[in-house]
Amino acid sequence: MEVSVKEFFDVFSDIRDEMEEEHSLVVKTGYRTQDEHPGNKWGDIALIKILKDEWSTSPPEQLGNNGVFFAIWVAPKHIKKRRAMYNVHALHLAKALGYKLRANDFASSFRTRVHDEIQSLPNVSTKFGPGNLFQGHVDADITNLKERCMPLIETFVAIHHVVDDLLKEGEAVL
Repeated sequence: MEVSVKEFFDVFSDIRDEMEEEHSLVVKTGYRTQDEHPGNKWGDIALIKILKDEWSTSPPEQLGNNGVFFAIWVAPKHIKKRRAMYNVHALHLAKALGYKLRANDFASSFRTRVHDEIQSLPNVSTKFGPGNLFQGHVDADITNLKERCMPLIETFVAIHHVVDDLLKEGEAVL
């Protein structure tokens, strides 16, 4: 039986609903079809994003791609490989949020401060530019997606204060 991206979106929505009761973080889910976003290289995509409103200039209802956020996503090619992708992005901090931060400095400081906590994450790497603080994938299918994603989310929840700390430090140089 072939599983659709939409079914993964439903699992992400369940996770969102549970998290909204437990955490002060903003949890967004999205499902986009290739037809809705023809420039999207992934095709249809389901995702869950975790952030704080003050980390982004996007309106709350928009998934937006600026500021700092943690995301887990699945597209058809990931379903075939039985995996879900995850990462933390820090995009356009200075321009979007008004901080006088150098992207490389923010990325380096973040990676140093969370190094020990993220080492246990599956297939994690920090060998990216400053916009992608870390990324990896977890082996998952529709039957175990929630079980595989929750440790990723819990790790981000545990380290998200580092983003707050670094942004607060960035305010001092405005």
